[in-house]
Amino acid sequence: MAVQDTTTRRQLVGQLHRVGIPPENVTLVAIDKPAIAGHRTWTSLTKLADEIKNSDTALADDTELTVAVQADDILLARLCIFYDTASVPDFKFKLNSTQTADAFDCFGYYSAPGSAVTTGFDLDSLATETSILAASGTQGSIYANIRLQNGATAALFSFQWAQDTSDAGDTTVLAGSFLEHFVIGG
Repeated sequence: MAVQDTTTRRQLVGQLHRVGIPPENVTLVAIDKPAIAGHRTWTSLTKLADEIKNSDTALADDTELTVAVQADDILLARLCIFYDTASVPDFKFKLNSTQTADAFDCFGYYSAPGSAVTTGFDLDSLATETSILAASGTQGSIYANIRLQNGATAALFSFQWAQDTSDAGDTTVLAGSFLEHFVIGG
């Protein structure tokens, strides 16, 4: 990762600790590249309202959790989703890009509704669809750390979700869910 000054370096190391990435696994290099100046801070997209789906198993972009990524940029992101679903429709999700990524890594965990168990996941493909089956109860959560190295064409990166099984009952991604991201210019 490239940073320009020690203040930014300290902030980045602090952010790496927060998302569980050991700073010793990241090489920080001081360079002078003006393109980085506009992409040096974390940006947070927070859902302001609940989004509801019913009788719908087609994965689609969340209406508020989509990020534009320029050609050759690297996107680092933290995703936190709070959702509500009955045990019949359950919940499924996928991380998506409108263009082919040069590299993609994602690790995280989810807590299924009604379950005391936290399940970890490690994705290395944007094509991976993950189903979360509710034991009982209604509220669940997803937490993920993401690295996307975009290809030669600008793209949109998004969180997609739907019901796992079609049901007339509501499946809802709740207000307060968020996608924080940091872009490193390519």
